[in-house]
Amino acid sequence: MPRRVLTEEQMRQWLLENVRVQDECRIWAGAVDSWGQPVVMWDGKTYKARRLLGRLLGLLTDTTHLSWTSCGDRRCLAPEHQRYGTMKEMCRAMKRRGVYVSGAHRSMLTAKGRAPNAKLPITERRTVLRLLAEGHTQKAVAERYGVHSSAVSKAIQSWERATGSAVELGEIGR
Repeated sequence: MPRRVLTEEQMRQWLLENVRVQDECRIWAGAVDSWGQPVVMWDGKTYKARRLLGRLLGLLTDTTHLSWTSCGDRRCLAPEHQRYGTMKEMCRAMKRRGVYVSGAHRSMLTAKGRAPNAKLPITERRTVLRLLAEGHTQKAVAERYGVHSSAVSKAIQSWERATGSAVELGEIGR
């Protein structure tokens, strides 16, 4: 007996009903891919459920556009939470929500997060730069901190990324 293929209207209804309501979201109750994105089989093909729903509702007309949710839950299928657009538009929306932190701010957050376990944390920056300005070699500074000499140059490079500017040996007095 051949499988019955759902019409577009039936599929649209099925996508909107195969969810569990949580707060204002409609959380997908079906299969997800390795990224946690809802997926569905229809008419012998696998689709991303949000993209298919957008197409069936007439919200996604450009096949090159991406889909994302304004609520932040990638399993949400609530039509009012769906957004469609270019990669640039998606990145801007995510940045406004605080999902994407860019540039020097991201570097500073990374350095701060790594500082407790760092061999030469950013808290030692002034001391290390002072020692180097006084003429100590990187090897001597490394021995003082009990690390390999390459750790000193790597620390200086990471401090440069975190501050967004080149580390100057003369900046100690500032």
